[in-house]
Amino acid sequence: MNEIIYIFISIVGLCSALIGSLLGAGGGFLNVPFFIFLGYPEYSTAISLFAVCSNGISASIFNIKKELVDFKISIITIPLAIVGGIFGAVIFDLLKNIDINIFKLIFTFFLIVLGIKVFLKKETDIEEVKVLKIEQLNKKFVLFGILVGLITGFFGSFFGIGGGLISIPSFIFLFGVSTHVAVATSLFLYVAITIAGIITYYFQSKLPDFTIFFGLFLAIGAAFGASIGSRLAYKLKGNKLRKLYGIIMVGVTIPLIWLRMFIPINDPIQKFITDLTNLLSNLSI
Repeated sequence: MNEIIYIFISIVGLCSALIGSLLGAGGGFLNVPFFIFLGYPEYSTAISLFAVCSNGISASIFNIKKELVDFKISIITIPLAIVGGIFGAVIFDLLKNIDINIFKLIFTFFLIVLGIKVFLKKETDIEEVKVLKIEQLNKKFVLFGILVGLITGFFGSFFGIGGGLISIPSFIFLFGVSTHVAVATSLFLYVAITIAGIITYYFQSKLPDFTIFFGLFLAIGAAFGASIGSRLAYKLKGNKLRKLYGIIMVGVTIPLIWLRMFIPINDPIQKFITDLTNLLSNLSI
């Protein structure tokens, strides 16, 4: 039975990373609600960051080979993204100690707005892969990089999503890079944000051992999903997938967040999770 939950968690990581890599969204939109449903809202963002980190590393290996990552942007955004990632994890920890339902409400609102926006986005013509990067850094780009890095890091770590929904449009409209470069650079940025967030969550929230196990198996699936998604993103048009992405966010992930409240505490899911937690605790002794 324990092997089944590991396999299922890996499949969730694969699916979320696959879609996330195609859209540069990180995949946390599915990971966080999934672990909230399992009964771990206070650890959901931390666990999700394992997968987002794996997603970023796997996708970046491919994108760097294709010379799609803009390292000039990365140099100025990564330091502040790390600061933002630490700050986001600290704020989440403070918020969960007050009432975890506040986070659930904020995340639900975030998903509704994002899902509607993605679903209603107008279709565009098929875009060929363009490698358009910034030629030279200037004071304006440095200022933009500081702001984008800080904001992306905060929201990426706080929501456990990576932050591409902020960084990608910012890279396109503020820096003038092509879409493929913006997505690739954003995925590269995830690595710094998620590592900062995971370390902060680990020490700030004192993560139990079983959350590390969950995160690692989620990351294993995410590595495969990101690898597949990066290759598809290099070739495919994502308009239809974006609409599916919007439907999933509103129709699947939001119910996952709140459905757990209507399931009895002694239901089979809770019993299974309790048994698994005890097993992992015994293994760590």
